[in-house]
Amino acid sequence: MKVSNVMNSIVSIFKNPERYSPGEDATARVIRRLVSPCPVCDQEGLDGHTYAKIASQEAPAKTEALRHFCDLYTSRKWSELNQFHEFDGNVNDLIIYALFCARGGGCMLAIRSAADLHDPDSLESAIILDKQEVEAIRLLPINLLPVSKAEQI
Repeated sequence: MKVSNVMNSIVSIFKNPERYSPGEDATARVIRRLVSPCPVCDQEGLDGHTYAKIASQEAPAKTEALRHFCDLYTSRKWSELNQFHEFDGNVNDLIIYALFCARGGGCMLAIRSAADLHDPDSLESAIILDKQEVEAIRLLPINLLPVSKAEQI
């Protein structure tokens, strides 16, 4: 990264401090930016919603490992997918999050985490879960975190 790009990033932080609240969950902020309103219940802001990281896979290019990872995602094999936790901040990564609604529903989110700091993360796919899938995913070894900014303080 060029020195000028680093300086521009630092200047951006000082010009827009509300975008970089200390202690705020960066992942929750990305989810709110990419997903609000909720694809399940259509609620803006995602108050009362929780999320959990289910899996991640390095995605520098179309590889056999990435194809297998995506096949598990589209086949809805959540328990198998939960075994993948590869991440490298120097390349693009594909991260799967479960988003649980305050009203009981849920969905899976496939988010591309960009390696380039100037390239924003993007929502690649969202899959609405049925009630049995929501219950099964909640039994996985995951850590539920609040999505709402107010709940993090």
